[in-house]
Amino acid sequence: VVWALTAVLLYQAYERFKNPQPIDAPVMVVISVIGFLVNLVLMKVLGHNHSHAHGSGHVHAHGDDGENIAIKAAVAHVIGDIVQSLGVCLAATLIWWQPIDIGHVSGSTEDGLSNWVYADPCCTVLFGIMVLYTTKGTIVFAMNTMMVKAPDHVNQASFLEKLAKIKNVESVHDLHVWSMGSKETLCTT
Repeated sequence: VVWALTAVLLYQAYERFKNPQPIDAPVMVVISVIGFLVNLVLMKVLGHNHSHAHGSGHVHAHGDDGENIAIKAAVAHVIGDIVQSLGVCLAATLIWWQPIDIGHVSGSTEDGLSNWVYADPCCTVLFGIMVLYTTKGTIVFAMNTMMVKAPDHVNQASFLEKLAKIKNVESVHDLHVWSMGSKETLCTT
């Protein structure tokens, strides 16, 4: 879903490069600052990765020391959103204040669109590429788990040799080793 949305955003950026549109930069700044603050709160919540006792005497644990793929993906997503919010805020500020004259969009009048409007689709392209790159690992992990792929950290040939050396084991056939979730490795023979 993230990759499909990114494809739509990249297409929209392409369209904004072809046909630049006026941008309400002050609104864009406000929204990006709100997004930045919300993501800081989310990072604090996701970073709350310890155990503590409640008044009732039970212990409440948060996370599993970073091994949970869902938590890792969420943290990566929030970090990406923080960086993107800062980038959008910078682009909006440049569009709004136009610190130097870099000309106007081709074909516009002197009062037309400044070339600073291209900062918006540039941000979209940069962050779209960043999203594709940072989510690749999560997608590969999820696909490997769904396809019941043998984990990379298990040398199956060596494992098979060790099984064959166990007393009273005559042979090992139909060995299956796979990952279950973020931490568990299972085996059947």
